[in-house]
Amino acid sequence: MTKPTTDFGQVDIFQGDCKTYMVPSFARYAVSKYAMNLWTVELQRRLDESLKGAASHKILVTSLHPGAVNTFAHYLPFSRFFHSLFSLFMTSPDDGASTSLFAAASPVVRAEAEKYGGQYMLPVGVLTSSKATRDTEMAAKLWNTTESFLQTLDI
Repeated sequence: MTKPTTDFGQVDIFQGDCKTYMVPSFARYAVSKYAMNLWTVELQRRLDESLKGAASHKILVTSLHPGAVNTFAHYLPFSRFFHSLFSLFMTSPDDGASTSLFAAASPVVRAEAEKYGGQYMLPVGVLTSSKATRDTEMAAKLWNTTESFLQTLDI
């Protein structure tokens, strides 16, 4: 959903309104998910670099999509109807937690740290990525731009 021209080397990416997209509000969401994946890649790289030689204590960073989880139908009018309808297409919150639990507690993730570190996971435990989310140069740009932006806010 993000455009190939999305550039996290510019601070205005954090303030853009995505008006050039067909659905601007969803595009903002997509850009934020793209940033989350890049940030995960860069954080893992930085941790690996700073913890060289401490392989037994490796910190793993993952980002994930829990799937389509029905966490809101009970807030809607006629919630019983919407809950029934959404349950046909969405998973329960308990099932939706499976990917987070897998990432946090699965012995497989720890045993295959090189495979899972800095990766993006879909339900349940399926690794996925794109050329854009593996762009280490853009990940570094995002990190540096974020630091610069936060400094302008005195954070």
